[in-house]
Amino acid sequence: MSNFNIEELERKRAEVHAAYKKDMLIGCLTVIFLVGIFFIIRASNRMSKFKAEFKDQVGKAVVENKFVDGQYFPKGGFSWAEIKDAGFYKDPDRHVSRDKISGKIDDVKFEMSYVELIEKRVRSNGKTTTVEYIPYFKGRWFVFDFEKNLNQKILIMSGRRFVNHHLREKLQKAETESIEFSKQFKIFTTDQHKVFYLLTPAVIETIKALDKKYPGAMNIAFINGRVHVSLYDKNYYMRVRINKPLTKEVIDGICSNLNVVEDLIHELKLNTQKFKDS
Repeated sequence: MSNFNIEELERKRAEVHAAYKKDMLIGCLTVIFLVGIFFIIRASNRMSKFKAEFKDQVGKAVVENKFVDGQYFPKGGFSWAEIKDAGFYKDPDRHVSRDKISGKIDDVKFEMSYVELIEKRVRSNGKTTTVEYIPYFKGRWFVFDFEKNLNQKILIMSGRRFVNHHLREKLQKAETESIEFSKQFKIFTTDQHKVFYLLTPAVIETIKALDKKYPGAMNIAFINGRVHVSLYDKNYYMRVRINKPLTKEVIDGICSNLNVVEDLIHELKLNTQKFKDS
């Protein structure tokens, strides 16, 4: 793959890791003095700088080579308004979204990002109060655009906790002919009749297969001309570990993690005439 030199990056990684360990050791041994804090901060900065360089070189090259019009924005992500539009989860106290990727497969435009939705929890025993921030969603979020406006909203949800109850109250609960599917997923819609148009027996089996292939709670929302898919799998697809050698297998692992985009487009048939303007 072009645009980066893996041997040079591995050399830098090894140097940064050695310097990081040295600074952390000095910092921990002298932490009671202000000088110790300096070494700990410097170690953290070294690691952050290398990870940023890795993403800028490797991440961008992988995305640009893998997708048509592929673009990678390490600090980019979805706003809460975009995530909320899907209707899967309640409002978080904090939300994190980064490592945004956009591109096209078979003329279907997509965006994806790593997302965390975080809840503030306050505990008190009468004497002390503890505040914790607990993620209730960590994983990959996808948005696909297609030509045809379905003029409807259909939510297919496997997640049971932290759902957006306010939105669900505005939708009708729907069922399919598959008893097994109805036990595994809850369906909410603005139009019961169009559920059968979209969720054919073949599509139902496809969603069950995707849910099995990608462990973690999968939610799918068809909203007019877009599809949202959330995968609560804690998969941070652009992770690089500074304490492990940077090899071809690491790069291949990142590429493999991005195959899910093509899987979702092809398995949900988003590239077929069904989702194109007549």
